Amino acid sequence: MRISSYLTDEQLATMTDAELDAWAEAQAIGPWTANPASPEAPAERVVAAVRRDVAGELSAEAALRHQPLARCAGDLLLMGLRQAQAARRP
Repeated sequence: MRISSYLTDEQLATMTDAELDAWAEAQAIGPWTANPASPEAPAERVVAAVRRDVAGELSAEAALRHQPLARCAGDLLLMGLRQAQAARRP
């Protein structure tokens, strides 16, 4: 279901709780846009084989965040890495 930033009463009435939550989160975050003022950091390609269900969840998360899949995967990988590093600190 493609909807605009404003919901009509009819759209609200037909949406499930999950759809309303996803819509509200997407409106709060906004779509991802590249920052033209910052130079692109040199990227190193990392290839990881993941289970099909994990790949599906990653694709869904990227769609919710309105981000390209590679950007979302990189952000989540960095977040997981930082959490693992923080857990090792005394």
